[in-house]
Amino acid sequence: MGYKIVRDRHKERLEGVISGTWRTSPDPVSALVKKLGEEYSELTENRDPGELYDIRDVLDELTGLLDPDGRHAADHRIKVSRIGLFAGHLEWHPNPEISWEDLER
Repeated sequence: MGYKIVRDRHKERLEGVISGTWRTSPDPVSALVKKLGEEYSELTENRDPGELYDIRDVLDELTGLLDPDGRHAADHRIKVSRIGLFAGHLEWHPNPEISWEDLER
């Protein structure tokens, strides 16, 4: 199986209770991306809203690692102000004659 990233307090709560080896991840971004996939899979299996909060925790940590100066957050705010969020639950079916690039012009 290999190493699996876990929450920060697992070691203090579980060391001596379960067997295994603890370490700090040498590649936390890759470990968190893998964890994100695990959490997403759990959400798709059972639609438990609690999994959404686990996903948010992973995304928050990834955001801090991948966008430490917040430049992408600023770009995202501009994007949201320009094209919105997902609150309207709007869906779209593509027209094969028109590409996203055509629409963005």
